[in-house]
Amino acid sequence: MNFKQWLETGDLNGYGGSYGDDPDTRGLTRSSIYRKPKLKKTKKSKKIAKSFGIKESVEGASIAFTDGKSLLIGKRATGDGIGKWDLPGGHAMKDEIPIETAEREAKEECGSVKGKRVEKISEPKWATYIYKVNKPFKCTTDAEHSDWQWVEFEDLKKYDLQPCVKKLLDKITRA
Repeated sequence: MNFKQWLETGDLNGYGGSYGDDPDTRGLTRSSIYRKPKLKKTKKSKKIAKSFGIKESVEGASIAFTDGKSLLIGKRATGDGIGKWDLPGGHAMKDEIPIETAEREAKEECGSVKGKRVEKISEPKWATYIYKVNKPFKCTTDAEHSDWQWVEFEDLKKYDLQPCVKKLLDKITRA
């Protein structure tokens, strides 16, 4: 795993790379690896983030949980898209990186985050992570969703999906 991949995981408990001569980790100390540093957004930090392909911020993030045959979707009970089916996810909090947003929202909405992350789909204002699970798991309904269902890929077209989910279906079903 390279530094960029490690940074995107949100796992700030340790990076397996070197510290001194590695250009990806130059300037980092062991203590800055083990705790999330409070960073000021400077011209230099923006340039570094851009060089790694890291977007400064996104509005939000979601997780597409799949077992390879079906996808977990929730029916919106409130807010934008009420009655439409969507992925677990939501808006980012201040200073949150996309993977933190996706996992926080999935825990809030589904009760847990299960599976292994296999792909990231980046868009200008939103990030979607695809997680593979061994078998479908149950989600509890929350204030934002009236129902959660695991739907076979071929049956997804029968559901009133959020436009953003429709747009990602090909990528999700191929993962």
